[in-house]
Amino acid sequence: MAQTPKNEKSQKDGQVRKQRVFNLIILDESGSMETIAKQAVSGLNETFQTIRNAQKEHQEQQHFITFVTFNSARIRTVMNRQAVDCDKKLKWTDYRPDECTPLFDAMGRSLNDLKYHVGNEDVVLVTIITDGYENASREFDGRSIKRLVAQLKEKGWVFAYIGTNQDVDAVADDMGIRSRMSYEYSDTGAECMFNIESSSKKRFFDRLHREGRAFMTEACYDYFSHDESEVEEAEKEPDIVWDVKDDDTSSSAKEENQKECKQTIVESNTQSVSTDTKVEADDDKKSIGLLQRIIKKLTLMLITFMIATTYLLLQR
Repeated sequence: MAQTPKNEKSQKDGQVRKQRVFNLIILDESGSMETIAKQAVSGLNETFQTIRNAQKEHQEQQHFITFVTFNSARIRTVMNRQAVDCDKKLKWTDYRPDECTPLFDAMGRSLNDLKYHVGNEDVVLVTIITDGYENASREFDGRSIKRLVAQLKEKGWVFAYIGTNQDVDAVADDMGIRSRMSYEYSDTGAECMFNIESSSKKRFFDRLHREGRAFMTEACYDYFSHDESEVEEAEKEPDIVWDVKDDDTSSSAKEENQKECKQTIVESNTQSVSTDTKVEADDDKKSIGLLQRIIKKLTLMLITFMIATTYLLLQR
């Protein structure tokens, strides 16, 4: 007689089923992504593997992947609620950057499609990755997307926004997304971004295993933050050893790589803030100079008027 696996409880025994986790990944496929296309493909495959590993490590979790790419020529669903048991990898031919950026349409279609297949007890993690501003949507606008995101967050959905070549904070705020990350628009920046994103996913799944769904609805929860209490809890759990084919990559080397990646992201953010501050300062100087010229012209006009008035009075 077959035994019920640990952490998987059948309805016949009056027990709950596995925790279903839907991973929705929406990736920009516009023309400007061509520069980091190689890193995007390898990074996505690493992300898929992180999700598969989470299901192996936490056997009470059952993961599904929906992967959507978008540009103004097409919005494609490459994977549609696909079980991670299928070891599918993204190929170079699956990702062909071109055209413009209909971000709102891609989000609107993907979110509306998925929400009809998700139950109240399911977990949904939405990750949006883009390298530029919205510029080509026809079906959805910013207000409708913000409204949709708010509705889904009330149900416990978790959103993470990752961007470059833009004011990431402003864009994320406009959509009502708390968790956000900016990255350097380069091969190294993209590679580091995917490394950090995969680490964030692992922490999310580990915390889901320890605490359940409750933390996802906390107002202060940030998908990219690293809480010290999580480290303490993780240290209490027994280590799990996996068979790793790449023997050359030690854990210390990976940790060092992640530190370098985080430093790259921080430097990118700092440079962005410095540039914005400089631009604002230049704009202030231009405004002050323009105001001074206007005052000078008005003063000359006033003096001319007074002279003309005095002359007319003297003529009388």
